[in-house]
Amino acid sequence: MTSIDSLRSELAEYHVEVREHIVRSEAREKAFRDLQVDVYGVPGEKKMHPGLMGEVASLRRSRRVIQIVFGGVWTITTLIFGAILATLTGR
Repeated sequence: MTSIDSLRSELAEYHVEVREHIVRSEAREKAFRDLQVDVYGVPGEKKMHPGLMGEVASLRRSRRVIQIVFGGVWTITTLIFGAILATLTGR
């Protein structure tokens, strides 16, 4: 085997290694983009695909609304109970 043939075989091996690195890098980049979409949602389609952060924000908003509703129900129940109690005691 001549030196040119050995250099060609080394170059071919190097080319194969570089291709493998490129394929792995592209796979990692795709996995990262998929993870980013899962967390932050699809850009421009936040209504259809809000992502994990959008879901968390939605849960926080709904929790706050439920707290406000329960606070209102508690206030109204207390007023009604007080009115009934006042009527029964004759005040």
